[in-house]
Amino acid sequence: MIALERLSLYLVELPLVHPFATSFGEERVRRALLLSLEGDGIRGWGECVAGAGPWYSPETVETARHVIRDFALSFLSGARLSHPRELSQLLSPIRGHPMAKAALEAALWDLYARAEGIPLWRALGGVREEVPAGVSIGIQKDIPSLLDRVAGFVEQGYQRVKLKVKPGWDLEVLKAVRERFPEVPLSVDANAAYTLDDAERLRAFDRFGLMMVEQPLHHEDLLGHARLGKTISTPICLDESIHSPRRAWEALELGSCRIINVKQGGWGASRPPSRSTGLLGPGGCRCGAGECWRPGWAGRSTSPWPPCRGLPSPTTSPPRTGTIGRTSPSRHFGSRPGVPSPCRRGQGSGWR
Repeated sequence: MIALERLSLYLVELPLVHPFATSFGEERVRRALLLSLEGDGIRGWGECVAGAGPWYSPETVETARHVIRDFALSFLSGARLSHPRELSQLLSPIRGHPMAKAALEAALWDLYARAEGIPLWRALGGVREEVPAGVSIGIQKDIPSLLDRVAGFVEQGYQRVKLKVKPGWDLEVLKAVRERFPEVPLSVDANAAYTLDDAERLRAFDRFGLMMVEQPLHHEDLLGHARLGKTISTPICLDESIHSPRRAWEALELGSCRIINVKQGGWGASRPPSRSTGLLGPGGCRCGAGECWRPGWAGRSTSPWPPCRGLPSPTTSPPRTGTIGRTSPSRHFGSRPGVPSPCRRGQGSGWR
C-alpha cells in the first residue's frame, strides 16, 4: 500500500547548449516542471514534458502546474493506493491534461519501484535493460551544419536519425543527408507543417527510402492523413494527433497512419499503449517509443517504456541543456545530471 504524504513542484529554467528549431520556431531556453511524490519516507520523481507555450500541445508548463496544484492535489491528499495503476482512476474526474497526469504517474511509479527495491523498467514489465536508440535533430542554420550534426551522432552510436523538416527545409536537405549517409536509417518529422496541398512535395519524399514521415499534417486532421497515406508510399507516423488509446483506435480505423509515436509524457506511465489497445500484431500498426525533449533530471521516471515488449528503438533527445537550472536566485538545483537535488524545497504544494 502506497500512502501519499507530500507533493512538491519545482519550476526550473535551463539555457540550451544548442538552439532547437522545428517548424514551430526556435527555442534557446527550456522551462520545465519537475515534481516529487513522497510516501513512507520514500520520494519518487517525475517530470512534465509540456513546453513553455502551446505549440506542440495545448498544455504548457503553467497549465500543468495549475492543474496539479489546484485540482489533482485534492485527489491525492491522503490517498492510499495499492498500485500505481490506480492513479488514473483516481484522477479520472479531471478531463484531458495528459501531460500533467503523466508527470504524476511517473513520480508514483518511481516511488513504487524504489519501495519495491526493483528497477523501474522491471516494475513496468520490461524485458531488457538496454535498447538501441535513435536521435532527433532540429532544423539547422544550413545544410553543412546539419551534416556535421548527423555525423557526430552517428559516430556516437545512434542507430537511427530523425530530421525535423518544414516547407523549404526538406527535399534538398534529404538529398544531401542521404548522399552523405546512404545506409543510415532515416526518418523525418514535420510537426504538422504541411497541408494536403503539399501532397506532391510529400510524395517526393518517397525516393529517399525513409522509415516514416511523422505528423505531416494538422494535429487534428485524421481524415487528411488517411487521404495522404493513399498517395505516398512512405509510412505515415502520427504523434501530436494521438493523445489517448481511443484516439489511436480512431486513427487506425480511418487508416490515418501505419506507425504511432507513443510517449510516456503524453500518454501516461500506467500501461504502454501498444499493450493496452492491442495496436500491435496482425492487422495492427507499429509503435515506437518516442520522447519529448526535456532536461532529463528526472530521467529515471520519464522513460520507462522502451524496455517493454513491442516498443523497440526509441527516438531520444540528445543532451540539450546546461547543468544549472533556476527558479529564482534563492532556489536552484545541483549539477549532477539526472539527479534533482533541491537545496531548498520548491513551491509549497504539499500536505502532511
